[in-house]
Amino acid sequence: SVPVRMVWYLSEAFGIAAAGLRNFQSGLGKSQDQEQEEGDFEVVTREMACDLIRKDYEQSYFVTGTFMTTGIYKSDCEFADPFVSFKGLKRFKQNVSNLGAFMEKSTLKIASWDEKEDSLKVGWRFRCVLALPWRPAISASGSTEYFFDDESGKICKHVESWNISPADGVRQLFKPSK
Repeated sequence: SVPVRMVWYLSEAFGIAAAGLRNFQSGLGKSQDQEQEEGDFEVVTREMACDLIRKDYEQSYFVTGTFMTTGIYKSDCEFADPFVSFKGLKRFKQNVSNLGAFMEKSTLKIASWDEKEDSLKVGWRFRCVLALPWRPAISASGSTEYFFDDESGKICKHVESWNISPADGVRQLFKPSK
């Protein structure tokens, strides 16, 4: 729906603005675009990709953007979730890093692991409290399916599905935690 998409784009803009303010206040002087991509591999085997994805989940990459093994993704990877779909690894990493800075008491647990011929589907459970004045608690379960490029073996598509509606997810943002 249009209102749900608007909330998504506003949260993306909020994350970008907050990151800019943090960088300015800390005097870092470098943007995320200038960060070096770690572990950029020419070719990725399926075993290697699956192992690194599992390690990324153990580090809660999805929540913080930190510890994400970017080298196993194509730079023009498509990222889709119930709110929006876009292409570009930099944008995805920027979004999860920016918004991850507001997440406290976060947990991300693997619930299932299903390797297929051309993809990997990981079921997960997620919970966090956002560092906003009303301290909303966000929780969801769902899955992420990773599709692999035939030539490079890298992830070319990253598709999230949630077991709650986007509208219910947005409502959680406005409900104070207990």
